[in-house]
Amino acid sequence: MKPIKDEQVLNTPIVRNRLAYIDGLRGFAVLLVIVRHFYMDSFGPGMPRWADICGLGYLGVHLFLLLSGFCLAYAFVGPKQKPLILREFFIRRATRILPAYYAALLLFTVLAMPFTMRDLLWQTLTHVTMTHNVFPATVLAINGAFWSLGLECQLYLLFPVLILLIRRKGMLPVMAAVLLMQIVFRSIVAHYYGTEWNETMRVAWSLPGRMGDFTLGILAAMLVLDPKLYTIALKLKANAPMLTFASFALGMLAKHRIGVSAWQTDLAFDCAFGSLLIWSSEGRTPDGRASIASRLMSWRPLCRLGEKSYSVYLIHVLPLRLVVNALRSHNVSARHSLEFWMIPTIGLAILFGYAFYWLVEGRYMRFFSQRAGEHRARVAAMVPVPPALILAVKSDKA
Repeated sequence: MKPIKDEQVLNTPIVRNRLAYIDGLRGFAVLLVIVRHFYMDSFGPGMPRWADICGLGYLGVHLFLLLSGFCLAYAFVGPKQKPLILREFFIRRATRILPAYYAALLLFTVLAMPFTMRDLLWQTLTHVTMTHNVFPATVLAINGAFWSLGLECQLYLLFPVLILLIRRKGMLPVMAAVLLMQIVFRSIVAHYYGTEWNETMRVAWSLPGRMGDFTLGILAAMLVLDPKLYTIALKLKANAPMLTFASFALGMLAKHRIGVSAWQTDLAFDCAFGSLLIWSSEGRTPDGRASIASRLMSWRPLCRLGEKSYSVYLIHVLPLRLVVNALRSHNVSARHSLEFWMIPTIGLAILFGYAFYWLVEGRYMRFFSQRAGEHRARVAAMVPVPPALILAVKSDKA
């Protein structure tokens, strides 16, 4: 086999609607979240010590935020930057996120009843406007998993500002400024509220405290796409396994020594997931083979789960509650719940998510996709064809 040149090792994007390894990472992220929630709901006396590893499933949100920054930036960074039209961008985000979210919100609101009229109006207002993650009474109400969706939508508002600054000032100054602001904010929060699990986690993990995850995803997109950065991308990809495991180890150490919401903890875990993303990307290694992370994250069942991860994330709390309540009513111990019922419950949560995708998300995505196709066709029909092109086509036919 001929040796591959450095230029060929670049993570040159493949023209397609989806990237397999990104779907695989989404599937991995939603599995982490489901495991975490089942562990927390089942927690009780007799829980084995090894089960604490399941509590790390909250890191799935870190990965989701990083992937969100990566996917949004994919079309707007690199050598072929498309213009960022705000109206088009926000319409696409709204039509992608809100319909399924509102359907799930309606379902969980009915299940969470009864509310007083005042509470119902407040919960509805904050959840509909995606501000529920800001207030103590709403951040985990109705469906605790919804808190990160409010943060995600707030990051969408920040995205055009980041892209504008990156195009004017460059990626590294913007990344440094974002990290500096996040570190200062999180340090102030840690000083007043501490860094352990408590009700003030909504403050530490609000927009100013989590924009670094998102911006790191934008940086990863530039490394994957921009040929000017191929030397850096090549070195990162070659050292990605070591960087991934070393950063994760540092994150675990910081979590136990400093606290779960310390900025050092989150920064280490973010670096671990950023390295994992680069490691999983589709560029080839110098020996001509795809990396083990790329092959793993491109595994078809995991990719299929990633394609439907939004529906699974929205709805997975429901089957978890049903199973955990049934186990408790039959006096099943926490240990037996975890050892014998966790995997079947994860499978049930995935099935519920697939059903929700088929009933709700998949249907409206096809609807909006069809409408967008019709709009593009109308625009194309209104664009006049240059006479020179008509003559060229006629000569070809002749």
